[in-house]
Amino acid sequence: LAVAVLRLCLPGAPLASQDGGMAAMQLYEKHFATVDLSQDVQAQRLVADAATKSGRTDIFEKLVRSLPDSTSRAALVKSYASDRCLIGAQRMFETCWEKDTCLHNVMLGAYIAGRDMASAEKLLSHAS
Repeated sequence: LAVAVLRLCLPGAPLASQDGGMAAMQLYEKHFATVDLSQDVQAQRLVADAATKSGRTDIFEKLVRSLPDSTSRAALVKSYASDRCLIGAQRMFETCWEKDTCLHNVMLGAYIAGRDMASAEKLLSHAS
């Protein structure tokens, strides 16, 4: 249900507004903060992007903590990377408390796809 309600706030949807997803972030904070949104990366991104734009790191961190496993967190990093949003991918990666091989590989791939070899090398040096 939470995902369906949040999807109504996506651009072009009935509850979409010009506020950059702030309504979705408020819905998340008030009603869905403990709900696992891992089945829908778009809903996660909507909340994460709004939290970032508004400087609400607490909401961003709460979203990351609500994701049940590394695969879910890697999917969100990969979503940012596929949109060529290295800053978002990096922010997501850095917020993850548990950085396993899968997450490192996704972030490394993001840096390489974004042609940021210095960050890729730095990540490799910290991982070993």
